[in-house]
Amino acid sequence: MTYTTHTLQAIIGFSVDEQALAQAELYSHLESQAEAVAPTQDPLTSRDRRIIGEIIEVEPESVRTIWIEGGITV
Repeated sequence: MTYTTHTLQAIIGFSVDEQALAQAELYSHLESQAEAVAPTQDPLTSRDRRIIGEIIEVEPESVRTIWIEGGITV
């Protein structure tokens, strides 16, 4: 009995433009995933910053928010 084996080969016509498009799509997906884990909206109000600044004796503008493990804020 004869068996035939089929293999997949790289598409010769795959152009640099298609590769760049695929790379851009990947970056877009990764960016959206990063925003889902670490939202860009800062949970601290200016009043919060002023209070924290007074407690630790720094300017309110220097108080920063650090996102750790997808939602825990410090």
